[in-house]
Amino acid sequence: MQIPNSLRARLLISASAVLFVFFGLMGVVLDQSFRRSVEQSVSEKLVVQIYGLLSVAEVEQQLVMPEQLQEPGFNLPGSGLSALVLGANAEELWRSPSGIDLLIVDDMRVEFQTSLSIGDQRFGETQHETEPYFFQSYQVLWQSGAENQLPLTFVVLESKDRFQAEVASYRNTLWLLLLGVSIVLLLVQAAVIRWGLVPLRYLERDLKQIEDGRQDVLQGDYPKEIDGVTRNLNLLLLREREQREKYRLTMADLAHSLKTPLAIIRGSMNELENLDVGGTDVGQKNIQNEITSGNENDAIGTSAKHLQGSAKSSATNSQLNRSVNSSVHNSVNDQVSRMNEIIDYQLQRAVVGSSHIIKRAFKVKPIVTNLVLAMEKVYVTKAIRFDLQITDQDFLGDERDLTEVLGNLMDNACKFGVSEVSIKLSKIDAGQLVIEIDDDGPGIPQDQTEAVLKRGQRLDSATPGQGIGLAIVVEIAARYGGTVSLVPGLNGSGTHVTVMLRG
Repeated sequence: MQIPNSLRARLLISASAVLFVFFGLMGVVLDQSFRRSVEQSVSEKLVVQIYGLLSVAEVEQQLVMPEQLQEPGFNLPGSGLSALVLGANAEELWRSPSGIDLLIVDDMRVEFQTSLSIGDQRFGETQHETEPYFFQSYQVLWQSGAENQLPLTFVVLESKDRFQAEVASYRNTLWLLLLGVSIVLLLVQAAVIRWGLVPLRYLERDLKQIEDGRQDVLQGDYPKEIDGVTRNLNLLLLREREQREKYRLTMADLAHSLKTPLAIIRGSMNELENLDVGGTDVGQKNIQNEITSGNENDAIGTSAKHLQGSAKSSATNSQLNRSVNSSVHNSVNDQVSRMNEIIDYQLQRAVVGSSHIIKRAFKVKPIVTNLVLAMEKVYVTKAIRFDLQITDQDFLGDERDLTEVLGNLMDNACKFGVSEVSIKLSKIDAGQLVIEIDDDGPGIPQDQTEAVLKRGQRLDSATPGQGIGLAIVVEIAARYGGTVSLVPGLNGSGTHVTVMLRG
């Protein structure tokens, strides 16, 4: 049998099974107890009847009993109550008028005296034809005179009809009562189970609200039995939310980091498209002017000169094309490799966690040099002059982290600067690296310096960007136990950014 996939159904089935077993056993116990109680009552009543027979019995030479007995049942045939008196050898000495039609065989008489000694009594059941009887026997030693002693066995029989009817009535009442009580208890149990499962319905409701975005965590007052479940669910929700936020930020950082390589690739492709390799258009315009003015001979001479010049410049242009194509090709390859590194770096941050740092010693100067070349290509139209103050020093950390920090700072400086960017890297001690970058742009108001360090915060809405770069710098610096500060430039213009990293 398949177990229902429902706590309420399982609890109801379990409660029903327990009630069935409990009341079943209770019914059997009560039925047997009542039966024994009635049998005991019958036995006691029959003993009383025997004592009544003893009180009216007389023995001289033989047993003499009165014709009419005090108990009416002994005097009426078919009353269901009969009495016998047996002698020493189980011979019948007397029978009450009510048992005149009662067939008492020898085996029955022997059964009445079995295991009896003087003063003993016995209660049991016997069968007369198809009708069952209770019997109570009592053996006495009747003394008549000095030497005349007569052993007698007084037996009283009562039909079991009344007993069985009483037991059956009790049994029917008992089982009906137990059935009614069971139904009531099942209904009560169902109500109790429903009430007990209310916190689970509240839990379901709260989870639905979380799914719909109407709340963030489970906030209900749950019982202590499921408090651990709700607490762990809240932790799971919190971790899932943190993981989702981390992935979102990683994608934003990835998109932001890929902008510079893509800009370089775009600039390289534009350089290739705008290349003028021969001045062909200029020669053709000179020939057309000579023809228009009527100087055909001059036109022919001009044409010959143009062809001669084209032939001379063809080789030069061919070499120039090859050089430019090679340069563009190398630039694109470098930036594609850089993009692959960026993607691997950001995905690693998302997987292993932002607190994990792969530390190794590396040179700082080549990183700055490569980034300056990249910035020159991205901001070629601004013709920014870079002032570098860098020694050939080492730093213990992740090379990609430093590249990310310097790339974002230099990109911001070039974006908002006018003509000059200053970059200075120095060491306070063996484990600390200080990065200082100045630009000659409009600068940042002092009261806005904290705001721009947060994700998505930008002061200049006219300049393209998402307000991510400085936030990335802050996060990486925090991983290295460092700091980031923004102050106005030394000359009162631009922005001076200081980043301290601990290796």
